[in-house]
Amino acid sequence: MYNIELSNLTLAEAQNRILGAVENICDTYHLDEQFGTISYGMHELVSLLERCSDSQEKEFTVNFYIEQDRLSVQVLNADHLNEVYQQLEKATLNDADTTAFTVNALTDSYELKDNGNELWLDIMAAPTFDTINRAEILKKETIRNKTMAN
Repeated sequence: MYNIELSNLTLAEAQNRILGAVENICDTYHLDEQFGTISYGMHELVSLLERCSDSQEKEFTVNFYIEQDRLSVQVLNADHLNEVYQQLEKATLNDADTTAFTVNALTDSYELKDNGNELWLDIMAAPTFDTINRAEILKKETIRNKTMAN
């Protein structure tokens, strides 16, 4: 499992930082075909957090956990996660605002944990974990260092 943590997020900057993290995850773990689904789901999640929040400046954390068969997203200490969860629970396509329905539709599961301090969302995906060839990396570094020395 790999973890990418975005700490000290505020709603004012969350959209850009989360989109950057999703782009990095999709590039690194070869989830390019799912970039649209993941990025739009996260965009709508931030919109839902904004709607339920009392402050654009309160800091919160988002963790992305990349596992063999899924991408899990943990939102910690954001305002009113109970309200966000309730909106996800009751969301329908017939709602005037479909933000919660979109998050619900683009994620495979969601759960509220730790007395409402954590919201977890799972997206079933099949990331590809590249193996690291340390000998090849050392060889490239040696060549690069020799080139730079000349």
